[in-house]
Amino acid sequence: GPVRALDDLVTEIPNRVWLTKMEESNGSVVIEGSAVDHEDVSAFMKALQKSKYFTGVSLGFSKVGRTEAGIQFYDFKITCAVNYSA
Repeated sequence: GPVRALDDLVTEIPNRVWLTKMEESNGSVVIEGSAVDHEDVSAFMKALQKSKYFTGVSLGFSKVGRTEAGIQFYDFKITCAVNYSA
């Protein structure tokens, strides 16, 4: 159940996406993180949508966060449902 869903999640994270927080409660998941650009956030959302464990993937926000070494990072929040028995 949960181990397989988390393994699927880790496998699908694009290289330029970092997760900073993940909370699950009653089958609902909130995922927060940072990415190099909006396309990386979009690629992560598409990967979640293809997963058999995650449904109803919705972007809460994606906005410019911090800047390091001249690179702007985008912070995001994604909500979805998780089905551990998939």
